[in-house]
Amino acid sequence: MLHMTHQLILSTGLFTLAFSISALTIPLLKRVAWSLNIVDHPGERKIHTVATPLLGGIAVLLGFYGTILLALVFVQSDAFYPLFYQRVPDLIADLAYLDTIKVKLLAFALGGLLIASVGLLDDKYGPNFSFHIKLLVQLAVALGLVCAGIRTTIFPGELLDYLISTLWLVGITNSFNLLDNMDGLTSGVAITSGILFLFVALIQGQWFIALTLVTFLGAISAFLCFNFPPASIFLGDAGSLFIGYTLAALSLLESFITQPTHSVAPVVIPLLIMGLPIFDTFSVIVIRLKQGRPIYKGDKSHLSHRLISLGLAPRRTLLVICLIALAMGLEAPLIPRMGITGIVLLVAHAAIISLIVTILMILGERRRTPPSSPKP
Repeated sequence: MLHMTHQLILSTGLFTLAFSISALTIPLLKRVAWSLNIVDHPGERKIHTVATPLLGGIAVLLGFYGTILLALVFVQSDAFYPLFYQRVPDLIADLAYLDTIKVKLLAFALGGLLIASVGLLDDKYGPNFSFHIKLLVQLAVALGLVCAGIRTTIFPGELLDYLISTLWLVGITNSFNLLDNMDGLTSGVAITSGILFLFVALIQGQWFIALTLVTFLGAISAFLCFNFPPASIFLGDAGSLFIGYTLAALSLLESFITQPTHSVAPVVIPLLIMGLPIFDTFSVIVIRLKQGRPIYKGDKSHLSHRLISLGLAPRRTLLVICLIALAMGLEAPLIPRMGITGIVLLVAHAAIISLIVTILMILGERRRTPPSSPKP
């Protein structure tokens, strides 16, 4: 196990490198987006009022994957061992862990590239790109990951583990895609969820997952600086799908969801941490089905739209939603140390928050569509 000081040094270095790569590539990606016309134009269902480039998610991908690639090259170089062996021998010992998960890492990296690529095609061609192709690619990637071992192993029967893991990967990937309906929202909620997963990893002693999450948070944090309302660049589908996919996959790699257990209580941890995007996705699906509209067609039925209808400014709306996400998942890292009573109380706590949010959504819809005046 890495010493706390070594963890802090490595975390700071990885976060800074990922942040720097992401921040430095965003200006270039803005120019590329304008030249290729990968731009999101204002519309009836959209909040922004000016055309905005869509390649911000590529900066997140480059910051995240670029940092990991540079780190892997460095630790395998001849200069690494004499530089670190005497000072950080525990790091050398723990690096042996990488050899045991090479297949998982490769599947994870390739899956992310495929998810981002299909999202990029959607950004470029918009309505002309089939939703069914995007879904099929997501299913193929999810099946590839579960076959490579990135899956839960806590349910009775391997088939159920495969099914639940596939649904989780596809569902969370699309949840963050649907959540991307306001400046800073997907990246803000992703940072909130990532920090909570980081605490879980640290409590469980999963140093590799923790350092991976720190790297991911660095890349997203840089993007948020450019995406904070009013945004100068958007994630695009490439970014929102990639962020959802990455969080879903990393949550399946954490030990609480993969170690043999006689209880399904650990499943509550990712459900609570991802509670806000899950709630937003579920509510939007219900509303669209109730109104007889396709669930993949965008509209203004999201929580963010309802809060703005109540009079909140975009920045305050972003803050409120991130606080809701934090409130839902804040105590989730403590679940491994809780009994069944504590877990039930946490689930009840999240349910009450969801009920309050539902009431706010109803009030927001009523404010947006006031009752018509009676006929004379």
